[in-house]
Formats: sequence, C-alpha cells, structure tokens
Amino acid sequence: MKLKTVKRMNACVLSAAMVLSGVTIIPPATVSAAANNEINYALSGTATVSDQETNYWGADKAIDGIVNRDAAKADQSRWATNQSTSQAARTLTVNLGTQKTFDHFVIEWERTNITNFKISVCDTEDGEYRDVYVKNDGENITSVTSDIQLDEAVTAQYVKLTVNGYTVNPGSWQSVSLYEFEILGEAENLSTAATATADGSETTGTDASKAVDGDDTTRWASPAATGSHWLKLDYGSEKTIRTAKIHWERKNATAYRIEKSSDGENWETVKAFTASPSDYRETIVFDEAVTTRYLRLYIESFDQAGAPEGSASVSWPTVSVYEFETYEAELATTEPERTPKEVADGLEVPSSIDGASGKLAMPEVPEGYEAYYTFNGEVPEKDSEDSYKYTEPIEMPEGNTLFSAVLIDKKGRASAVTKRNYTLTYSYE
Repeated sequence: MKLKTVKRMNACVLSAAMVLSGVTIIPPATVSAAANNEINYALSGTATVSDQETNYWGADKAIDGIVNRDAAKADQSRWATNQSTSQAARTLTVNLGTQKTFDHFVIEWERTNITNFKISVCDTEDGEYRDVYVKNDGENITSVTSDIQLDEAVTAQYVKLTVNGYTVNPGSWQSVSLYEFEILGEAENLSTAATATADGSETTGTDASKAVDGDDTTRWASPAATGSHWLKLDYGSEKTIRTAKIHWERKNATAYRIEKSSDGENWETVKAFTASPSDYRETIVFDEAVTTRYLRLYIESFDQAGAPEGSASVSWPTVSVYEFETYEAELATTEPERTPKEVADGLEVPSSIDGASGKLAMPEVPEGYEAYYTFNGEVPEKDSEDSYKYTEPIEMPEGNTLFSAVLIDKKGRASAVTKRNYTLTYSYE
C-alpha cells in the first residue's frame, strides 16, 4: 500500500509529543516449564553428502555442534563442496536414527552466496521426500545464519538439505559451504511423567508434585527447618538423562547435588555444587548421560536469606523449587528467547522528524521482527488496510499525526503500541 505524498518546498522543524503509555496487545500468559526447550536432533544423527572439497571438510562436520568461523581455515569445522560453475545441486542428508518431531532449522553458512535451497523430509531410507521449506527466489541470502521456523511440526527420520543455487560472490569459489545444519524440536520433559516425593513440604499447597507439574507458577517448598532437604523423582522405569533444569524460587541453596539410584535407597552423585546457583533458571548438563529409575536433588545446605526473582530479599528457613525438569539429551545452546516487549524496550522512536526531508526514520528493525505503523491512532496490525510495514524512512503527512507503531515477531506476537503525536508544517516560498 502506498503512502500519501505531500508536495512541499522547504520543511520546517516538527514538534513531537511524549510517548504515551503502551497498550498491551498480548496479555501475559502462563509459561509452561518446558517451553522453548529445544533439542538439536542432528547431533545424534549421521550425515552423508553429495560430495566434499577435502577429506577434512566432510559430512560429519555439518552436525558436530561446532561453529568456529574464527579458526584457521584448515581447522574450521564445516562441510564444503567442490566448485561447480553449473550450480549443480548439492545435498546434505541427515539420518536421525529414528523418527523425530521437529519444527525448526538453523543453517550456519560460510558465505552469503546461497540463492536457492530447500529442506525435505522422508520417513524411510527408500521413501519419497516431501518438501517442508523452499527458498527459490534467486536472491542471495542476507545473513550467514538462516533461522527457519516451520508453521507446523513434522515427523521424519531423514532430513535432506538441497542447495541448487549458489554464486561466486562473496568469495571466489563457486561452491556450497556450511558450518552447521541444526534440526531442532521441542524436548520432552521427562519429569512431568515422574512421581515426585520429598522429605516434606512447608504447606499442603507446596508439596513435591508442584515441582513436576509443568507450571512455573507453582512450587515445592521444603519444611521450614534448617539442615538438608531433598526432592526425589521416580520415573517408574529406567530413563536416560543428560540434562536437568532447576527453576529456583530464591536460588539460596549453598551446597547441593544431583544423585541417581536404581532402588531409591542407595545414591550415587551425578553432579555436585558448592556455591549458590548463578541463575534462577539453572541448566545442568551431566558429564555423560545416566540411565536410572530414580533421580534426586539433594540440598545439603541453604541460606535462609534470599530474594525471589524481581523481589526484595526475605529470610525464611526453606528452600524452594518451581520446576525440576529432566531431559534425555543435551538441549540446544541457543540464545534465550526475547519477547517482543523486551526487544521494543531497547528501541527509541524518534521524538522529531527530519526537518529537511519531512521523513521519520525509525530505529533499525531487529532480525526476526517486522515493524508496522498507522497514522490514525489505530493499533497497527499485519493484515490491516490501515497499517503499513516499515521498510524505509516514512514520508509524513502534513499537519497533526497520531503515529502508532508495533514490533511483530515470527510467531505473530506483538509488542505494546508506542504512540507519538507529530506536527508537520511547511513554509512555501
């Protein structure tokens, strides 16, 4: 949709009103304890490729979890193909071993010379592949990282990346090269199916089951007494565990450990800590996966004083855990997800318009977001006829304008609305 154009000669300085209180579009929601926990299934898979440039830039390097762009060229962990002036299709196929469910891919390319590629999946070795993502616009990718989120999760054992368009530039070698191909799916929190018990609880509403209910708003609280306390999980049968996540209420434990047991009576230490957790949401990766029926969080000592997240410190003789999560594999090491509000809070909508051009230049839109705006005070929406997508400095209408803007992420979540009042006047010679 095109903006109105106001013809003018010399533009005067514009005035701007203060930022109005934001209007919340997406209300706060209860977040599941397992939300945003992803496993990179490619790490435990096997890879084959159509060809490779050298014996050390082979298929295995594309799924080893290493992205070392700054390493010496020969030491870089990546898959690289031979040169092809005809842009012959190059393929990387990952066998996940068994069928997995996933909805997210991350490709760490060496260069931005890739123009066309697709991702296909298949259930069996000799089955027919079906496309789940296709880029065929012929334009070079703009970033060395392609972050691809599917609208719906798919289940398959084989995943194939086919690159059928790549240029010489940037660089002088017309080939395909990438450091990592990640195949990501939501991890299963094994704790939610386990039976939780403890040495006791502060109240009936803070019993052990609250630490495995998948709800970050409920918690287990130990009896109000000094000394050691414990929280035990019984999986019912042997499970393989590689990662534990603990959401502490006050992170006031001073010495604690995770233990395993085959009978629920005799315990062996898996991981031990002699200082308080550094984060309220602590991720603990075991040195190696353990197979066990029972897992226990044993808190040997704690400080009575401690501050709940976002609150002042309180002194009370308990230790408390919102969730004790456990996972079969190591979770993907991605950056913590930022909400649209968090991203928007780091941006500042200009208080004035450029007096020479009469245009409003918004802050640079962060990667993975789109900015939309209106001139009439209405809430900007992606599919509204009254809303415009921000792509370049905005040609502002003459007179008073109630300007509104939002950020929208890949999941369709919007930030609060930022509103400013602008007045644009022109003088004519």
